[in-house]
Amino acid sequence: MGRPAKDSEGPNAVERMEDAFWECLRKTPFEKITVRDIVERAGVNRNSYYYHFGGMWDLAESSVHDTMMLEFAHMLLDERLTAKQLMDGISSMRDAPARFGKLRLLAGPNGNQRLLGIARDAIVGEWLRMYGIAEADLNESTMAVIEFVFGGVAALWASNQFADVERLVHAVTHSGLVAHNLEALRQELAAIQREAERQGKPTAPTPAPA
Repeated sequence: MGRPAKDSEGPNAVERMEDAFWECLRKTPFEKITVRDIVERAGVNRNSYYYHFGGMWDLAESSVHDTMMLEFAHMLLDERLTAKQLMDGISSMRDAPARFGKLRLLAGPNGNQRLLGIARDAIVGEWLRMYGIAEADLNESTMAVIEFVFGGVAALWASNQFADVERLVHAVTHSGLVAHNLEALRQELAAIQREAERQGKPTAPTPAPA
């Protein structure tokens, strides 16, 4: 299929479709959102939609990756940050409240486990990149810690007690249990990194997302 004419899709078609995705998810279970819902809200035609996305799951993945979760994931595991620095860093992110609200939708009644799985894969991928290791290097113990930590974060997203990003960060930074689990994950990943280096595997930690 040829690229749609620029005036039919506009300069920000993808952004408009991602915005439409979140608007729909606030009101409608993901399984009931249609391409027609998206294109009507975004003001694009179906050709433009299918030029950029093969289907609803492609749009969902693109939309989820445009939230703040990679920066959030990186900061959570950065042991150099104090609680105040973590709070200030997350609060200063562009459109932090709105982007956090999108994450909450994934764990809300209109989201589902597959949507959370997209978030999980992106967050875990960021944690592994921080240590320069691959998921294939993980052992069962580390996978258990990862799933436990992500499950806890997702539960906080879904809780009405932590409906804004400041309250969530405060809970994360002032909970001894959360701090213990994050430290356990850091130690597990660092141990795997050392073992990979011992075996001569390349490990190149990446900087925080821009």
